Amino acid sequence: MKVAFLGDRLGLATGGNWFVARVAEECAALGADVSLITLVPPQDIPWSPQVRVISGTADFSFGQRPDWSRFKSFIYSRLAAVWELKKLIQEPYDVLYSVGGPSNIVNYLCQKGPYKPRVSVAALFHLFRQVPYHQFLLNRETYQKPFQTLYHSWGDHLAKQFFIVTISEFWQKKLVARGFSTEKIRFIPVGADWEHWPSVSTEEAKKKLGLSNRFVIYTSPLRLNKGILNVLKSAAVLRNQYPDLLVLATGVTDPQSQARVLQFVQEHRLEKTFHYAGLVPREELPFYYLASDAVVLVSLEEEGWGITLLEGMISGKPVIGSPKGSLIELVGDRGILLENNTAEDLVSALNRLIESPELRVQMGQAGPPYARQFSYRTTAQAHLEWFEELLLST
Repeated sequence: MKVAFLGDRLGLATGGNWFVARVAEECAALGADVSLITLVPPQDIPWSPQVRVISGTADFSFGQRPDWSRFKSFIYSRLAAVWELKKLIQEPYDVLYSVGGPSNIVNYLCQKGPYKPRVSVAALFHLFRQVPYHQFLLNRETYQKPFQTLYHSWGDHLAKQFFIVTISEFWQKKLVARGFSTEKIRFIPVGADWEHWPSVSTEEAKKKLGLSNRFVIYTSPLRLNKGILNVLKSAAVLRNQYPDLLVLATGVTDPQSQARVLQFVQEHRLEKTFHYAGLVPREELPFYYLASDAVVLVSLEEEGWGITLLEGMISGKPVIGSPKGSLIELVGDRGILLENNTAEDLVSALNRLIESPELRVQMGQAGPPYARQFSYRTTAQAHLEWFEELLLST
């Protein structure tokens, strides 16, 4: 079986891209002929040598406002991402598996071209437009990134013609409610890398990272839409009562998030209370979880799954999540789910954990048995079995 994973930026360290990297690796280990087709080759994610990498380059950047004096070149640079990605498909595949709006457009275009896949599949863990159209069109932020908004929304729409993989029951129901065919959606639970997680005590991990005697709140990634400002607002409230408090963050970021975070840290004098460690090599990342006393993801949007909290559970840590998307499903009674997702809610939740070591232990012990239900080998096997079904029916 020839399977190609298609995405414009699959080499960057995001939760969805890590999922794809691990599924691709395990599919290859199970005997599939697997290719990675992307404009951003492996950088922050260690892709398996068993996966063939087909990459190119395009002069594009995401999330920037247009320079109206050069609008033509601005649009061309965005179209280049789709055009250059499509040019990399030079042979037919049994399964073309797209990840993200631009790659969904390419997947659709390939159905009309000489290298039509036998089956088109899209991974959907969230939708770019998460609100009804009347709210979407009246939202000022919709027009701040016009072309990005256009083709991500268009890509989501085109995916209705594909078979869909999603990783939570929440999103399975959400996609059906948004007009996706029930028969074309397959819910395949996310994997977890607990087999490779080191067995290190909290104090050993803190010592390794130079964080001894600190109460560590860990969060990732450093993005405004993931609620980092609410975490910092909570730290600003708590730091006088708990001077050893530290907010520790890793993972991908963007210029806007960095600027806002830096401004907030400086305005509230949180330089000694906040540390961003940047992109951490995958083999070192477990120590950041293991050194934490609480793992937090208070996302402002409907999450696809919440790998940060799942890896917190693998590490035996109490987790705090926002009542958004599949985080409700993930956290369950194994952590604290905020009621209104405000900084005040988070302050209250953190106070409970700081003041009660017993509660931290209780919640931390609930995580590993749950996380160990998942493995990427099982996830990949479920993919391949479904692909076989689809190919037999074509």
